Amino acid sequence: MSERSSARRGRETKAFTLVELLVVIAIIAILIALLLPAIQQVREAARRSTCSSNLKQLGVALHTYNDTYKRLPIGSWARWEGPDPPPLVEGRGTTLHHLLPFIEQMQLYEAIYKGYDLNAMKMIEKHPNFDRIRKTWVPLFLCPSDDGQFLNTNKYGLSNYVSSAGPRYVSDQGNHLTPCLCPEGAAFNQLFKPNKDPPEGFRRKGFPAAGPFYRHHSLNNPRTCTLADILDGLSYTIFMGEVRSRCTSQVRSGWAHSDNACGVTSTTIPINYNSCGDRSLASFDGCHTDCNWNTALGFKSCHPGGAQFLFGDGAVRLLPDDIDMWLFQCLGAIADRNRTDGMFSITN
Repeated sequence: MSERSSARRGRETKAFTLVELLVVIAIIAILIALLLPAIQQVREAARRSTCSSNLKQLGVALHTYNDTYKRLPIGSWARWEGPDPPPLVEGRGTTLHHLLPFIEQMQLYEAIYKGYDLNAMKMIEKHPNFDRIRKTWVPLFLCPSDDGQFLNTNKYGLSNYVSSAGPRYVSDQGNHLTPCLCPEGAAFNQLFKPNKDPPEGFRRKGFPAAGPFYRHHSLNNPRTCTLADILDGLSYTIFMGEVRSRCTSQVRSGWAHSDNACGVTSTTIPINYNSCGDRSLASFDGCHTDCNWNTALGFKSCHPGGAQFLFGDGAVRLLPDDIDMWLFQCLGAIADRNRTDGMFSITN
């Protein structure tokens, strides 16, 4: 009798009803919805920290290069269009090429330069090992926040960091309000031309300065920058910054490519100016596509609210998207003599 009663009590044990299960599922879903943004923020903070660390290591490499050669490296120098020999003894390439020995990439550096006369080649892209070099990935050059690596169908090694030409055009680029046209390579009115006053909206008579890195060819001053040239102070001069491979066709060319302004960009385009649109869906003027140098050759990142920049003193700062454009030009310039201390907050 007692065994039969026990069996009956077991069968009568109450289970969850369908409504109760739905309530539990709803509670779990709400908790996940509440926690997911926090998890994403933690992940982005970790990615941003990695990006910042990469820039700081590149800053150390730049100063080590300067200690060795008593000057900063070139910004971008793919070809020499003037008479032979070129005025610089160092080979073609970009800032990143010449920093390789100082970031534990000597073997890669020697694969590019040892035993090869890049001056005779006219362009680094004519290097016999160029395709293999171009597909070499250097972890230090990558920011994990970048959302465009999946577009890299050619498997080129990318870099999310380039040197800064400051308020100086680098290649068919200029005022972001100028009507834009694709395909890339079209000529545009230039903003901040050497020895020219900026247009309205950036007016400051007699703007004399450029940034610390140049794009060299026969029309540019071939002399590279020294720290003594940076009269505004290292703490207030941008050396490098972030770029997005999804939004700039030059970046997708790979870090080893140095033609067409690859490897260097300027402060004349607002931070995170939208050039990420699909070419087939471009606006009527083509301003928002990756192939338009007029808008694409600017500093961009996937970090919310701004992009990270390496300054001459080795500090890494997040500058906001809505930074005053004149202040941005002053931070990009090496000798404008405008005081910028106290005008912006430092975010590490």
